[in-house]
Amino acid sequence: MLYALDRLGFHQRTREVINSFPERMKPDGFFAGPEGEWDSNGQVLWIIYQHFKFTQSHTWLHNIFPAVQAGVEWIIKKRHTHQKNSPLHKGLLPPSLSAEHFGTVDQYYWDSFWGLAGIRSAARLAEHLHKTDEAAQWNTEAKKFEADIRHSLDLVHARLGAPLIPATPTRGFDESAVGFVSGIYPLALSELYPEAFNVSLDEFVRRFVTPKGFYHPIIHSGYNAYLTLQLAHAYLW
Repeated sequence: MLYALDRLGFHQRTREVINSFPERMKPDGFFAGPEGEWDSNGQVLWIIYQHFKFTQSHTWLHNIFPAVQAGVEWIIKKRHTHQKNSPLHKGLLPPSLSAEHFGTVDQYYWDSFWGLAGIRSAARLAEHLHKTDEAAQWNTEAKKFEADIRHSLDLVHARLGAPLIPATPTRGFDESAVGFVSGIYPLALSELYPEAFNVSLDEFVRRFVTPKGFYHPIIHSGYNAYLTLQLAHAYLW
């Protein structure tokens, strides 16, 4: 919603909301969203970067940068809690409820896609403030995160016999896989594994989208307008 407001020119209203985020940050750097969901830090850092690109306000960015620092360090620490897990899951963000339309607690790629986008965004913001040490550190962390995600997707490719991105490393390619679309739009992460994102998009639409739209049977059961529109955005991206 904030990204849409910025694109429509409502920059002041967008900033008012973004400026409230540090007030919701926990002492450990977690931007508190719904209990047990790990996507919020990546989402906050990503929208801060998008807003900066629209407004180019270095003064505002300087003032909010301490929250950026704390938020990105939370992502880095959180994903390292799973470095010793199986190769399928190594380096991904831990299990969570994630977006509620994926199902029960699991280790969702959605969380890791947002986490990676958050680290990348923080690095770009640091570069704009000429904070070269932070930018270099976070770029290095992003590269490591990318490698862990790519390795997990390689193993899933071998398991499924096709370059598909399910909701989690251990699931089949069902309707809950719709979370992969965020990696194409709006996050522009498809260079991580272009074949998998392209094949997943086409296969998902072939299997699960009808002339009426995407019918989602998980929790929010019914034809889902906003997810259907996100699929369309992915083709336009």
